[in-house]
Amino acid sequence: METRTQQLDEALQQQTATADVLKVISRSTFDLQVVLDTLVESAVRLSRADKGGIVQLLDGEFRYVSTHGYPPSFRAYVEANPVPALAAGRGSAVGRVVEERRIVQIEDVITDPEYRVALIAEAGGFRTVLAAPLMREGDLVGVFVMTRVEQHPF
Repeated sequence: METRTQQLDEALQQQTATADVLKVISRSTFDLQVVLDTLVESAVRLSRADKGGIVQLLDGEFRYVSTHGYPPSFRAYVEANPVPALAAGRGSAVGRVVEERRIVQIEDVITDPEYRVALIAEAGGFRTVLAAPLMREGDLVGVFVMTRVEQHPF
């Protein structure tokens, strides 16, 4: 019975988040930033993440176009230090998504031997990362990133 109640609660949360995003879309004159921000905020809540963002490939660089929960210092750092698409590699969650074109989880950025962007983790204040590719017609156009402050898998 407890499992069923939990499933119903999760379904209700998903429906509420979907309704929130649809309300924003219908109320706005399609302000994309408002829609992206609402989407990220809903995803953070549903996934029980602490923070999240959307990284988009713009002019050959990966840039955050929406964030939720990160301190202003993180946003300033990532805006000043975009990641060139050609430099993406296994050293970051976004780089792994670029290489593998699949969902990637780094359970602990501190102990992961391949993780190389400790300054981003420090600025963002996170330990666990979940990153999912955003695809359009087979091409990677961005990455949805969710993070947790504590080391705890998604």
